[in-house]
This record gives sequence, C-alpha cells and structure tokens, in this order.
Amino acid sequence: MFAFALDTLEKPQIISLIEDVKNLESNKTNFGFRKLRLINVENPAQLKLEIEKAIDNFDNHGSIHLLDQNNSILTGTYISNIKISKSKKNNLCLSGYVWHQPKGYYKAWKMKMYNQINDKNIWKNFEKNELQGWLVFALNNMNTESSKENLIIEINGDEFNNLDEFFCTLG
Repeated sequence: MFAFALDTLEKPQIISLIEDVKNLESNKTNFGFRKLRLINVENPAQLKLEIEKAIDNFDNHGSIHLLDQNNSILTGTYISNIKISKSKKNNLCLSGYVWHQPKGYYKAWKMKMYNQINDKNIWKNFEKNELQGWLVFALNNMNTESSKENLIIEINGDEFNNLDEFFCTLG
C-alpha cells in the first residue's frame, strides 16, 4: 500500500491511499522527469483537488510513501512540479521531477514488511537489474549497533558474476 502527501516541510499528512504505483523506480538516473501511474487511488477526486490547489499556489511538491500494515510510513520518493496528466476512474497519472530509488528498492521493503528477509543470500531472489535497489535498501537498514571484532569473511568467487553481486555476497 502506498500513500500520497504534499510537501509541508513537516510531518507528512497523507491525502490519499494508493494500492500500487508504477514507474516509481529507475536504474538510469536518480533524478528525472517521469510519469507515474497511481493505481486504485482511494478518493481520487480529493487527491486531484489538493494537487490542483497546490499547483495554483506554486507549491506542488510531494511524496509517494510506502506504508506498512498499520499505515505507518516506511519510506518515500519525493516528486516536484507535480501535474495530473490523466485521470480515469480510480487511476491517476502524475508527472513531475522524481528523485528515484533504484529498481528492487520497494521489492526489498515489501519483503521486509512481510518478514521474507530471513535467509542468507536472499538477494539471489532479485533480478540482475534489481540488485542496486537491494543494496540501497540494505545500506539504509543496516544494524550497526554491534561491532564484530576479528571478523573473517570467506568469499567464493562462484557466488557472484558482477560488482553488484560481489557487494551482495559481502552482506
């Protein structure tokens, strides 16, 4: 489940819940103009009204947030210069400048949300083009509280075929 909130420079206030968002990740660039498809938006008329009011005030910046089962915000993607390019039933298409996460980032978050990250080498469930997203997720969710002195790492060269897989093998 996702949510949309306009940027208020304070705690995000969710305007609408969204079942799914397409085109939210990119491996080509971290920032760029994109069209996002919001699928099955709760109360799309309210969301459109709030975005149109924000456009009139030249304050049309916001975020798409990933929510957990309790509708708490886990992570988000910032969008500036938001415009509504298409609206059909409960689906909306927005365009704007998006600060992307790499492909696989939201997949990793959803796996964590559903307690599916519980085995060593779980990264092998990701496609090659999703490994950057897994690495960003892993770095953002590291547990650095316990230091491991005299740590020995043994790496089998057969475990990886590229640099992303090497870093995933390191853990």
